[in-house]
Amino acid sequence: MPEIAPMLAELGYDPLANPPKYGSPDEMVLRNTNELHKNSEHWYKKAIEQVADPERVDPPNTK
Repeated sequence: MPEIAPMLAELGYDPLANPPKYGSPDEMVLRNTNELHKNSEHWYKKAIEQVADPERVDPPNTK
């Protein structure tokens, strides 16, 4: 990975970590992610309205 993405080390990440550890998301990211998951059907419908080939949009995982 250091050869593919040398900036990882420059940004303070361990390019040899497997799996990579990029730190913890802040509250805003967590809140937005949870909101997306909670309303996944709504965002799926919005996504298929925006693309030329709606068949290529994966439906939400409803597990």
